[in-house]
Amino acid sequence: MTLLDQMERTSGRSSGFDYMRVVLAAMIICLHSVTTSYGMPAQDALWGSIPGRPLTLMVPMFFALSGFLVAGSWERCRTLISFLGLRVLRIFPALSAQVVLSALIIGPVVTTLPLQAYLHDPLFLRFFWNAVGHTQYFLPGVFTHNPAPYVNGQLWTVPYELDCYLILTGLALVGVVKRRALLLLALSAVQLFLVFHAFFRPHGVSVGMSGELIGLCFMWGLGFYRFRDRVPFGLGFGLAAMALSVALVMIPNGKYLAPLPVAYGTVCLGLMNPPRDRLVMSGDYSYGLYVFGYPIQQMIATQPALRDWRLNLLIALPCAFAVAFVSWHMLERRALGLRGRLIDFEASVLRLLRRLGRRTIPTPLAAEPEAP
Repeated sequence: MTLLDQMERTSGRSSGFDYMRVVLAAMIICLHSVTTSYGMPAQDALWGSIPGRPLTLMVPMFFALSGFLVAGSWERCRTLISFLGLRVLRIFPALSAQVVLSALIIGPVVTTLPLQAYLHDPLFLRFFWNAVGHTQYFLPGVFTHNPAPYVNGQLWTVPYELDCYLILTGLALVGVVKRRALLLLALSAVQLFLVFHAFFRPHGVSVGMSGELIGLCFMWGLGFYRFRDRVPFGLGFGLAAMALSVALVMIPNGKYLAPLPVAYGTVCLGLMNPPRDRLVMSGDYSYGLYVFGYPIQQMIATQPALRDWRLNLLIALPCAFAVAFVSWHMLERRALGLRGRLIDFEASVLRLLRRLGRRTIPTPLAAEPEAP
């Protein structure tokens, strides 16, 4: 049985990905309960410990999941207009809302500076760069007495996610994504380069997953989607791949070998189709948990009496779910509701190009041109 067979059995809508997104987002909040309660040294110590090493796989799994699902979106899209437009509609509304709320509500409430000084500080305006994926961690006088002074430390992954979309677009435009052999060759070459760099040019052992590794997890997720008719599927295969991933992050620099099994294990587990929970299936709350969780935990950590990871988690998790629920139903779902207008705009552009003598915008996966 292949990945494609399982996708057809579930009509391309397996519930495993929905559960996985929510679980991974909640686990990242669990990890940040340590960071926001005790600071970055405590997080590094956790990641460097034997029990904590598997936690470094959470973000790579998120990226592998995203690569697989985004590849499906790419094949369904007619041109770059709809593909990139859908990415904008999914990423930026909640991200922008989090930036505005942090700067205009959380900041004035907790800053140690007078309001006038806060608003005129260069860090204040600079923080709004987060809304376009240019990460800024600090607001003037905000969380300066917390163990970790970052307003939203989780935003470090956003530029890498945007880079993955751009790399996918570039590879597709030059035909690499369409030609599966070339895609496999490119992914293998990058994987081998990282392994060579880590093992044959040692520069010390680091903890955690770097940006290039989580990006490679995204690309392997894309690769498994493109080879979905060839790659075997099974729960046992997925669990074995995740066990191998855990074993790899336990050895020095073994994480450089982990992207391939991480991506495969994530895809296999995501394609499982457990019974659908009504609450989980009522919306995609994972992104709201991801972007709003850290500032909520930082607000809790402003109270020294609550700087215990268990108290932080006990308070932050339900609050983050509540905010994510509101974000999805009031903002994110409505933004995605503009998909129809995006498709209409795309069709208008295609008609215009046809009048100018162009049949369609070239698409990397050879989407069917608009009928004359």
